[in-house]
Amino acid sequence: MLLKQGVANRSYQERFFELLRSADGDSACLVYYESPEKNEIKGFIPLGEGASVQAQTIDHLECLLISTPARRLSILTPGLSPAPIGTASPR
Repeated sequence: MLLKQGVANRSYQERFFELLRSADGDSACLVYYESPEKNEIKGFIPLGEGASVQAQTIDHLECLLISTPARRLSILTPGLSPAPIGTASPR
């Protein structure tokens, strides 16, 4: 379980993530669910061409900043205090 924050929805939401790779191994995406049972896909983030993933530090907390042509979001591990996107400084 991780905490996901988008640009439009600024509040952090608990999500359960799964990294999936295509059968040919050329692309991947992060699929996320609202519950650990994975009953229904809540959304997905394609990690193909044009996507970038950067490790960042927000107020001394580790964060992933994921940018794709269609969206930008940040992901924190549970138990860490969230901060808005854009306040992070790269390591």
